[in-house]
Order: sequence, then structure tokens, then C-alpha cells
Amino acid sequence: MIQLWMCTTLVAKDTPEGREAGLRLDSVVDCQTLVTIPRGEIVRRLGRFPEDVMRRLDQALQDALGLPVGGDD
Repeated sequence: MIQLWMCTTLVAKDTPEGREAGLRLDSVVDCQTLVTIPRGEIVRRLGRFPEDVMRRLDQALQDALGLPVGGDD
């Protein structure tokens, strides 16, 4: 189950996308609350989202940041 509201995406661990990502817990990506984390504070990768989920996240980030879609000005 993947749900997209405004700029928030939920990927449940028990869905095909969650299993493909290797998630151990349901995951939420909130594209309106962006923070920078120093690379040294990242201990390990918890999973990797499939390409279709990454495309949806890219779109949500474009919307949140007001970026042009598809490179248009």
C-alpha cells in the first residue's frame, strides 16, 4: 500500500514495495519537512525504495519545492 497525500508518502512494510525495499517497519517520507543529516551520522541503510516509489517521491519533492516538472522553466 502506497499512499500519496500532498507531499507525504507511506510505504507499508508488508506490501510488495515495502518487501522489495527491505523495510522492517512501515516508512513515511514527508517531503515538506526537509532536513540535512551529516553523512557521518548515517549508521546503515535500512532499505532501498523501488524505482516507481522513487519517481513518486521525486514528484512530491518537486511539488514541495516548487520546482519545474520535467525540466521546464
